[in-house]
Amino acid sequence: MMKLYLIAFLDIFNIALLVPIAPVHLLAIGGTRFQIGLLASLHAVLQLSIGPLIGSWSDTKGRKPLLIQLGFLVLISNALLFIKSSLIIYVFSRFLFGVFGHIQILIKALITDHVPKEKQNEVFAKIGGLFGLSFVVGPLLGSILISYGFEYIAATLTVTSVINLIACLTLPNEKIKQNKTKKGEKELFEAFTNLKTIKWGSYWDVLTYKFLGETSNAAFFSVFGMLIMDEYGKTQEVMAYVLSFFSFMVIVANLFSNKLKLACYPNDTKGLKRNLHSFIIVTLVYVVLYVFSSFWMLVFLIVPLSVFRTLLDVTWTEMLVMRTTKDDSGKIMGVFESMIHMAGLLTPILSGYVVDTYGYKSTFLISVVVLSFGSLLGYDRLNKKRIKKGKKVKNQ
Repeated sequence: MMKLYLIAFLDIFNIALLVPIAPVHLLAIGGTRFQIGLLASLHAVLQLSIGPLIGSWSDTKGRKPLLIQLGFLVLISNALLFIKSSLIIYVFSRFLFGVFGHIQILIKALITDHVPKEKQNEVFAKIGGLFGLSFVVGPLLGSILISYGFEYIAATLTVTSVINLIACLTLPNEKIKQNKTKKGEKELFEAFTNLKTIKWGSYWDVLTYKFLGETSNAAFFSVFGMLIMDEYGKTQEVMAYVLSFFSFMVIVANLFSNKLKLACYPNDTKGLKRNLHSFIIVTLVYVVLYVFSSFWMLVFLIVPLSVFRTLLDVTWTEMLVMRTTKDDSGKIMGVFESMIHMAGLLTPILSGYVVDTYGYKSTFLISVVVLSFGSLLGYDRLNKKRIKKGKKVKNQ
C-alpha cells in the first residue's frame, strides 16, 4: 500500500505544483488569457472523454501494465516543459497530460481490487489526505522554485515523474483475465465495448451526487483567489495561506472521517444518512457565506466546509465500491472521476457570467442551488430505503 500512496501523492503533487503558476508562465511565453481558458477547457474535455475509457481498458489489459504506460507518457509530457520558451510545446505537453494523466483512476481501481471492502473507506480517506497534503506543499514549493526560473519547476516535475514510474514498475504483478493473443487495438475496442455494459441503474444516484458536489466545488474555487484579493482586498500571499489552510483542513478531515463515521453513524451502512446530513450542512455553509460575506467569515467556515465536503467524498466512494465488482471497478471509477471534469468544463463558464452580472459572492448561490438538488435526491433515496425496510418488517 505504501507504493500506491506514494504514486497517488506524487501524481497530485505534480498538478498542485504547476497549476497555480501555469497562467503566469503562459502569459510570459506569449499566451493570452483567452488561450489560458481554452487550454483549461481542453484539459477538462480530454479528461472527461478519456477517463472512463482508461478505466475500462484497465479491466481487460490489467492495472499495472496500463499504469506503467501512463506513467511513462506523463514523464514525457513533463520533460517537454524544459523547452520553456515555446508556447506550442507547452500546449502539446499539457495535451499529452490531458490524454494520459489518469493515474488516480487506476490507483482507486487497484484499491478496490486488493483491499477488503471493510477497509477501503479508511484507505480512500488516506488518499484524500494525501490529496490535501499535495495542495499544501505543491503551491508553496512552486512559489519558491519559480523565483529561480521555470526550468526548476520542469526539473521537479520530471524527477517526481521518474520516481512515480519506478514505483509503478515495482508494483506486484497481477493476474489478468484476457486472451494473451489480443493486440492493443482489440483491447482498446473491448474497452469501448465494456463501457456499454455498465449498469447505470445501480450507479446513477452516486454519479449524480458526485457531479453536483464537484459543480459546487468548481463554482467556489473558480473565483476563490479573485474573491479574496479583489472583493476582500487581501494580497496574493494571504490568498495562498488561506488555500493552504483549506488544504490542511482537508487532510485532517480525511484522517478523521472514519472515526466521525463510526461515532455519529455506526448503523448507516449504506451511507444515506451521512450523505443527506452532509449535503444539508454544506448547503447551509454556502447560504451563510452569501448572506454574511466577509474574509473572516470565509476563513471560519472553511472548517465545516472542508470537514463535511470531505465526508461527502468519502461516503460517495464507499457507496460506489459497495456496488462494484472486481471485473468492472476500473470503468466505474473512470466514469466516477470524470464527473470532476464534467463539472470543470461547464461551471467556470457559468461562474464567469454570474460574476460579471451579479458580483463575486453570487457564485455561492450556484453552490446553494446544485447542493439543494443533492439534498432533495438524498432525502428521496433515504426515504425510499425506510419504506422498503418498513414493508419487509410488515411482511415478516
